Amino acid sequence: MSERDYIVRVGRDGRLVYVPKRRSVSEHYKFFDPPRIVWEKINRRRWNYKTNREFYWLRDKAFMCLLYLTCCRVSELVRWVKRDKKTGETVIVKPSIRTSQFVRIGDFLRVRGLPILKRKDLRSLREYPRRGEVSLPLKGELSIFTKPITQYLNMLREDEELFKFRRVRGYQIVRYCTGEFPHYFREMGLKLWLRLYGMNIIMLKKFSGHVTLKNLLEYLKEAQSEEAERRLLTMKFEDFERV
Repeated sequence: MSERDYIVRVGRDGRLVYVPKRRSVSEHYKFFDPPRIVWEKINRRRWNYKTNREFYWLRDKAFMCLLYLTCCRVSELVRWVKRDKKTGETVIVKPSIRTSQFVRIGDFLRVRGLPILKRKDLRSLREYPRRGEVSLPLKGELSIFTKPITQYLNMLREDEELFKFRRVRGYQIVRYCTGEFPHYFREMGLKLWLRLYGMNIIMLKKFSGHVTLKNLLEYLKEAQSEEAERRLLTMKFEDFERV
């Protein structure tokens, strides 16, 4: 990574802090990785922790699986601090997502109360909107992503924070383990859910918490292009002659 990949800021102790820049989705993720490839990337590498390695390996895997299935931004799952840009004063302190936000109902592990932290003009955590309940499968092949989450939850106390770190650390984990940037999981997750919703862009908007459809239309165009490719391999001349 070169210096142009980071924003340099001055920390509270006066030292320089290198914050990774966010990647442009339109430039870097114009493709759809199916779940098999996403799973392979999640398991590509593990951080070389010195102590309690099995615990932290499971935590990191659960973190990446949640990013993928919920399509959350990193800051929405981990601890987050908002400071006033002019004064540097701490305005909001948000804890990580907690175990109390998960409930098992039937064949699903459901996640509730996920915040949407896109807006920058709010001064209280209570002002930020919340996502609708997200269902994570406990059966079927996609449950492979839910299993590490349930295993990790079983190791935590009631109402305990899942990820006691901030966005930069989340970035480091994803970048090291997968070779991708954190937004990769959000993008692949949204494209997965669009297919689960049968290309219904309205349902995807309701799921993701987007204010408008504008940013989601590119996903629909991409998915429809894939469908056209499949038809290229199966369509007959006579199919184009029907009235």
